[in-house]
Parts: sequence; C-alpha cells; structure tokens
Amino acid sequence: MAATTYDIPIANITTFLDEEGWNLEQEGDDRWYVFSGEEDSDNDSFEIVLPKTTRSPEYPLYVMHMIEILSSLADKPHELIMQEIQNVCRDVLLVRIDDRASTTSIPMDRAAKQIPKLKQLVAFAACSEKSQKAHYRDSSKGKAMAEHFRFGHTVAGSFGYRVESAVGERMLFHEDLDQLRQLEIFEDQEIEEAPPLERRVLERIVRGLVATAKSVEVRNTQPLVDGYFSGFNANMCQAILQIGQGHYEPIEYRVSWSKKIPVPKDIVQHSSIRIDRSHFDYLNAASRELKETEPRKITVEGRVTALSSEDDPRSEHVDDRSVIVRVSSGRFKSRKLRIALGKRDYERADKAHMDWNTISVTGEMRQIGSHWHLTDPNDFRVIR
Repeated sequence: MAATTYDIPIANITTFLDEEGWNLEQEGDDRWYVFSGEEDSDNDSFEIVLPKTTRSPEYPLYVMHMIEILSSLADKPHELIMQEIQNVCRDVLLVRIDDRASTTSIPMDRAAKQIPKLKQLVAFAACSEKSQKAHYRDSSKGKAMAEHFRFGHTVAGSFGYRVESAVGERMLFHEDLDQLRQLEIFEDQEIEEAPPLERRVLERIVRGLVATAKSVEVRNTQPLVDGYFSGFNANMCQAILQIGQGHYEPIEYRVSWSKKIPVPKDIVQHSSIRIDRSHFDYLNAASRELKETEPRKITVEGRVTALSSEDDPRSEHVDDRSVIVRVSSGRFKSRKLRIALGKRDYERADKAHMDWNTISVTGEMRQIGSHWHLTDPNDFRVIR
C-alpha cells in the first residue's frame, strides 16, 4: 500500500475527512494537518495527523496510518477507503461488459469501436446541456466536454471501461459562467445554484439510462422520447446502441458520484443500470422518433418577478438583460423561468412588472440543472 499512497492528493484527503465529519484542529500549523474524529471507549477522540505536502518523506506512512484508522472505524477494506478518497473530487462512470467468452478481455476491434462511442455519448450529452434538442447533426458543441472526461483503469474482475470527470471547478467551462452568474443575481430562495456542466453531463446520461429501463418496463418509447429535455437525445440513443454493437451481451453502467456535489433525488437511487437485448429495440425506435421531433415551442403566461442587467439596460451594447417570470398557465404552471430579452422587450417587461401585468412569450424550454430557461424568445406581449 505504501507505494500507492503517493498517488492520493492531500486535497482529496482533507475534503474526504471534512465530508466524513472529522474536525480540523490546527489550521495555523505550517507543516501538519491535525484532524479529530469520533471518541473511543475511553472518551478520547481519534486523531489523524498528515503532512501538508505530498513531497514530505513521511507522507506515505501517515496516509497508510490514516487509512488503517478509517478502515477500522468504517469496517471497510483498505482498498475501498482509498478508492473513496481518490473519487471524492470526481464522478466515475463504470461500463462493465458481460462477455461470455472472457471476463478479462474482448476482441480488439470491438474495443476500438466502443471507446469512440463512449466519447460520443459524453459529447452529445454536453450538446443537450447547451441547447436542448432532440437530435444533432454533429457533436462539435460537446467536444470540449468529451476532452475533459478521462479514461481510467479498467474494471477489475470483468472487462469494462472507467470514465472519470473532475467536478466542482466552476471556472472550468467558461460557456457556463454567464448562466451561473445570472442565476446568482436573482436572490431568490427558490433558485439554487446549478451544478457544474461536467456533473450535469453525467446526470443526463444516468437519466437517459433510467428512461431506457422505464421504456422496457412500460413497453413504450414514451419515457425516452418525452425525456429528451433531461435525458437521451437521438444521438445518445445511437451511442448506447453502438456500444452494444449488436452482440447483445448485457452491459452494466454504474456511477460513483463525487461527494462534493449533492446527487439529485430523481437519480440518487439509480447507481447501477443494466442494458441488455430487451432495451435495444426501444433505444432504436426512440432514436428514430427523436430524429423526427422538432424543437418544442411553447407559449407561457405569467408575471415578471425579477429583472437583472449587469450594465445599463438602456444601452444597445448590453446583451445580458434577463427577467424571471412566474408562469401561471399551461403544463409549466407555477414554475419560474429565466428569459433573456432584447432592449425593447426588457423595457416592456419592466413596465409590466411595475404595473403587475401578465406577460406572454413564446420560446423553447431548456433546463440547466434544476432551473428552467425559455430560450429564443419571441412574440413578447403584455396581455393584461
């Protein structure tokens, strides 16, 4: 174990101990971290001491001692404790292939085809996080996210792939910053901070897998087709199919989530989903239906409850004028939507807010994390 302890970053360890309820006792010390935990039978607290730098020659010894303490307290194997610490700052997607011929290998040509499809799965998920469409001509909008995910060690005990994503670095993907900043501007308790893009991509993959299992259960493609706002688009359905490659061996998709970010309630129980022959027909049919699905334009009505602009909204050069509308009609009744408006419509929305009038606007629904946006707005009207 001593050799592998060099590979555990100190930031992972301190984050893990904090998440597990250990208290940092000495913040001012230049060389050492000292953590105290639960009490033993003599009412004395367990203590973990660690060098602050991995370059310290004592680092592996102290980390090994820490793992022994954590393993004993949690009654878990050393290897599992180390894995949990390594993964505390990253999400991990495990793809296990149940090949009847071998548990340790698959034909090289099959692997060469499957890995690019895994990359496409991630890239097209990222596309849907940027503009929620039922299908895409290419994955160029998700290319940067596909490069962010890393290919890890294969799964022990069976053949599979391990795909990792560091999470929680909010400056990582600049295209998200404007959306996150706008969400923060509206100081409303009902609006929570959206998770980072790299987490939302994996959440979307899991939601698509859940919808696939649901389609088999109800014997209908509706869960997949209706769920493209937050799950699979047509391209992702095809990527899952092509990972299977018509061999029909079951493939298990399993997720280990980073503890840095809470997992949404709708998927927290779905850490492992098995895709087999019974799912392929529904994925194929849903892919065909989604390719024929046009963007859903909807018209919403409601009152403006907040307005925001980083600069003078009267300027022609400002492009971040946003309003929050409490929807009062249709299937999205009582939901709050963020809408980015042009100068003229923003002025009309401001007046409608002051007069407490209802406005109407048409656009495409888009979800970012748990928040809903109306994109490409048009036909803005004050109706009463």
